[in-house]
Formats: sequence, structure tokens, C-alpha cells
Amino acid sequence: MSVRGWFTVLSVALVSGAGAAGAAVTISNTGTPAAGELLTNTANQAITRIRLVADAGGGATITQVTLTKAGTAVNGTDWDQLDLYWDVDGTYNGNETKLGDTATPSGSTTAFVFSGFSQEVPTSQTRYLWAVVRTPANPVPGRTLRLSVATAGILVSSGSISGSATGNYKTVWGPIVSRGAFSAALGELPPSTAQVPILQIKVLNPKPDVTITSVKLTKAG
Repeated sequence: MSVRGWFTVLSVALVSGAGAAGAAVTISNTGTPAAGELLTNTANQAITRIRLVADAGGGATITQVTLTKAGTAVNGTDWDQLDLYWDVDGTYNGNETKLGDTATPSGSTTAFVFSGFSQEVPTSQTRYLWAVVRTPANPVPGRTLRLSVATAGILVSSGSISGSATGNYKTVWGPIVSRGAFSAALGELPPSTAQVPILQIKVLNPKPDVTITSVKLTKAG
């Protein structure tokens, strides 16, 4: 082979290799599921969907996903379980594949890593990831939870990936009880006096409507 011919073959090989390495998958969140209620005492709540779209140049193989928590929900108290699922049709309907091990939120952890799998996003096709949580019986009303995938939050063994996916906030609905502004100040409790107002209870209920059927007052002192 002439020197000229050798350089020609080498050039073709390098161009072909660059094309394969440049195959890309883009991740995003299209707004599904929408912001809304985080149900109490409920398992299997799909609160974030991550979309993965492969371009025409090739796909990618997903090997690790890190979900990042935001919001005021307390780990272990307001939510106590997190799973990651792989999906083909974009609808959470029971036909998904679980990825990695179940995560148990605790302490101040905000990053949850799922690994030990190999899932392909084929050329020019779309796949989805679902973040699915469980809540205990008594989460605190008004607290919020959001799960997202940051830039570089997904690792691949082949192809490349870019983008991020920010979920919507889910909120624990229910009445929020606090001491009202017209509660009596610290001072004397007059003797032999009926109907002395000493406490105003403020009930804030963001949504939906609730009916209060009983109130329990606890004595101290």
C-alpha cells in the first residue's frame, strides 16, 4: 500500500469512529407528573418522569442514575421509600422494570444512587425513568418533595448523554395548625371566672376542603 493510500484508509476509520462515539441521548422532564398532592400512607406514587431521547446517530446504554431530592419533606418521616423504574411507553401502568435496589431515605441525604443495571436507549427512540415513592401514615401537611436528575446525573457505558430533568413539587395536603395571633398573652388566670379565652387555634388548609370532626386539647402545667 502506498503512503498516500494508508493515510486515506486511516482517515476514513477515524471519521467512522468519531460518529459512533458522538451518539447522544438527551434527558428532560416535560412536566409529567404535574405539581400536586403527595398522598399520605401510600406506596407506589410515581412523582417524577425522566424522558430519554436518542438522536439519529445512535443510542446509549444507561448504567447508573442519581436522583436528587429538594423540598421540605423530612427523610423517613414524610417519605420513607424510593424506587426507580425503566419504562418504554411513558405511562406508569405496572409494565415498568425496576432498576437497582430500593432506597430508604434517612438523615440529611439528598442524593440517591441507583446502579447495577444496563438499559439501552436505541437509536432514534425514547425511553423513560420513573421515580416512585412511599409515604407513611403521618407526614406533616404543607411539606414538599421534588426529585430530579441533575446534569451528569446519569452514567452510560456506551454513547453519550446530556441535559437534566427537574421534577415538579408534590405537597402533603391537609390542615396546618398553629397558635393564633389573638391567643392570650402570658399572665394571670383570674379565679372564679367562666369562659376565659386563653388560646386561639389557627387552622390553615391549602387544599382540598376538609371537615373537622374533633379537636383534642392537651393540658400542661
